[in-house]
Amino acid sequence: MFNKILLTLAFSLLSFNSFNLFAIQDDRLDELPFDEEPLEEPTKNYFAIGGGVTTSFLFLNFDDANSFFKIKDGNKFKELTSPIFMTGGQGFTGLPWVPNLRIGIHGMSGTSSVNYENSPTEKKQIDYSVSSLGLSLDYGFIVTKSLAVLPGIGVNWGTTSINYITNSADLDWNTPNTLVNSNITNMESNYLVLQPSVNVEWAALDYLMVRFAGGYNYQLSSGDWTFNKNDKVNNAPSGLNVSAPYAQIGLFLGLFNY
Repeated sequence: MFNKILLTLAFSLLSFNSFNLFAIQDDRLDELPFDEEPLEEPTKNYFAIGGGVTTSFLFLNFDDANSFFKIKDGNKFKELTSPIFMTGGQGFTGLPWVPNLRIGIHGMSGTSSVNYENSPTEKKQIDYSVSSLGLSLDYGFIVTKSLAVLPGIGVNWGTTSINYITNSADLDWNTPNTLVNSNITNMESNYLVLQPSVNVEWAALDYLMVRFAGGYNYQLSSGDWTFNKNDKVNNAPSGLNVSAPYAQIGLFLGLFNY
């Protein structure tokens, strides 16, 4: 009987000490030096391949052209106005071996026109046209899912053309001599442009992307201005160039992984 009492007391004491030990350990768990570091999410690279259509507004300075034609036609002349509305397209692809880098090829053209009557029998029209073809290199930064910003640089080469058209009568196909009543004067020059830009792209779907872009055309060089294809335009002003800011919107189809 006495032995049973001793065993009961010993078991109770052991249980009490064990409970206190675990309680002490639980109280000190908060003191242990556990570092709570957030898990790093893997960085997602920009990659896209596709093509689409673009519309642009090129804010050219027409001061020199307007001054020239105003001297010729006086107050009846209507001034050319900016911007030129341009349409075109672009194709591009990411470079798998260089993350976030993209190369593209693009082209566009547009015309600003005015019509007026120099006299009741003499109609005038001026067409100021710009066309270009170029290469671009862009680097993509992913802002958030489906939204990326791409600063870039492009090199464009193209042609500026000015047509001055005079018509004094309708043309009768059976009377070729009526062509004498019409005259077309053409002035033309080639150019090379450096084009820094910033593109903001939103991939509405994995295969559909909308782009908003802006940049500046900086004309590096130009060829001689020619007159009716064969003769040279002497003393052409330096203001007859395509150096100007532009704004663009485009719609593209392809694969857009960002």
